[in-house]
Amino acid sequence: MAVSNEIGMGLHAPGETARHFTDLQGWMNQHIAKTADEVYFMVSGIPIQVK
Repeated sequence: MAVSNEIGMGLHAPGETARHFTDLQGWMNQHIAKTADEVYFMVSGIPIQVK
């Protein structure tokens, strides 16, 4: 099991380093989701099954 924050759905980060971090975490989340059997997106404590 893995748990990660989704930080790319809000405002864009102000600095280049922060934007790079956001991109890296997004790519990592995509990789983990692609290889996982089940993927859930939590919104206000409500799990939404993505895969």
